[in-house]
Amino acid sequence: DMAFVECAQGLARRAIKETRDDPSDRVRHAFRLCNSRQPTLAELSRLTNLYGEFLQACRTDSEAATKLVGSAKPDVVETAEAAALVALARCIMNLDEFVTRE
Repeated sequence: DMAFVECAQGLARRAIKETRDDPSDRVRHAFRLCNSRQPTLAELSRLTNLYGEFLQACRTDSEAATKLVGSAKPDVVETAEAAALVALARCIMNLDEFVTRE
């Protein structure tokens, strides 16, 4: 769904813009924006590790990373970093806690 990808791109751009140049800060901020709470240490660890895996994959396949980021890549980070954060944003937005609001 293209709208879902665009939302993830927007979340990634916002996390990059509103945080320092630290992956765990960006992961924490994106999670808090989506779930209205800070991630637990276990959640933060898992998501930060996942970000690292995405970053490695995006550095390996720069063409896919460029497609994932879209046309509005932030200038302050490399394409692979932005793409890894978009991929992570998609994961956060797929969490049951985000999808199901009560």
